[in-house]
Amino acid sequence: RVAKLHLTTVNRLGLMSDVTNLFNEEDVFIYSIAGETDDDQKAEITATVGVRDTAHLLDVMAKVKKIESVYEVQREK
Repeated sequence: RVAKLHLTTVNRLGLMSDVTNLFNEEDVFIYSIAGETDDDQKAEITATVGVRDTAHLLDVMAKVKKIESVYEVQREK
C-alpha cells in the first residue's frame, strides 16, 4: 500500500536522518522524500512511502509524530 505523508516540523540538524531512520526501523519503503524550509525555520517534508496496511501506516505516523520537532503528520489524499 502506497501513502503520501506530509510532515510539518521545526527544522533542525539531523531531522531528515531521524525520519528516514525511523522509516527503515519500521520496514517502510521510501519511494520519494523531499523537504523545504522557510525563513522562520519551519520545515515541510513530503514522503511517498510503502506500508503493509492501514494499521502499519497509522503506527508509523504516530511514531513519526514523536520525533523531536515534528508537530504534525498528515496523510495526503
